[in-house]
Amino acid sequence: MQINNLYYHEGMEDPVYKKPVPKPVSQTPLPSLEEILDKQCAELVELAQVRYGIKGSKVEVQLTPLLIHDRMSEKHIFSELSTIPDHERADCVLYALAKGEISAPLANRVLSTLRVIQGVKSRGHLS
Repeated sequence: MQINNLYYHEGMEDPVYKKPVPKPVSQTPLPSLEEILDKQCAELVELAQVRYGIKGSKVEVQLTPLLIHDRMSEKHIFSELSTIPDHERADCVLYALAKGEISAPLANRVLSTLRVIQGVKSRGHLS
């Protein structure tokens, strides 16, 4: 009889501990952080292209015109984003990414910052 890795043998009063056999560990190496980030960026670009019809079927996009590009600093991008309604900001960043105007890492940083700002605003810490 076994209870929590303790085995009781007939005729013995004291339990005998037997170390559990370890499960085999996968032999496939884990991807590096750089590989994970590259994959994440590629997926973000593809998602944006599909969402706005650049890849796949055509979609009509009605966003406030905004000119953002890779040569702009994040500060300048946020100052441009501040000129449009809150609910359109993430879409404008994704649209610029889908059109190839900004890189995936830059879009990812801007989208992450927009999400943090939105969370702070929803808690009432910013107006």
